[in-house]
Amino acid sequence: MGEKKEKVEIPPLGTWAQRERRYIVEWYNKNYAGIPVKFNAAIGPVPTEIVKEMGFEKATRWWRPMRKKIDCLIFDTTKLIAAEAEIVQPLNAIRDIVFYRELLKESPDLGEWLNKPHEMVLVTPEKTEEVERLCYKFNIRLDIFKPDWIDSYLEERRKYWTKEGILQRLERKRRLGKI
Repeated sequence: MGEKKEKVEIPPLGTWAQRERRYIVEWYNKNYAGIPVKFNAAIGPVPTEIVKEMGFEKATRWWRPMRKKIDCLIFDTTKLIAAEAEIVQPLNAIRDIVFYRELLKESPDLGEWLNKPHEMVLVTPEKTEEVERLCYKFNIRLDIFKPDWIDSYLEERRKYWTKEGILQRLERKRRLGKI
């Protein structure tokens, strides 16, 4: 019979990580540390019939999975800052921010911040002419934020479908015993 190969534990190469969550938290810490914040905040309406049936607090918790989520709400004393982070596809984030602006107006759990000015922010590491133009057109503040780790991540993303990237993933699978 054949000799049984011993499986060696090795760390996976290029593992998935929640980079955009890390990205928005680092942006907040650099620019707004100490100001009340909510990450992955649910926004939009909660059906009134559910509020009547369950009460406001329970209804907002129960309806949370059906509501849209914005990356970051910062509760400044004079305004509500609503930020969306997008490392790779900022045009998609602009579309989302325009939609989120409307949903903020219908978010009953924002309390006093419903009536304060809402500042919409796109946080991204690189800007293009098109992104700048659309942010200006839709009154979205563009904030270019580039922490130390972002260049290596973007380089890793750019290589994904190159020969080098494909070979690296195949090698990872081989080392993990998947092929």
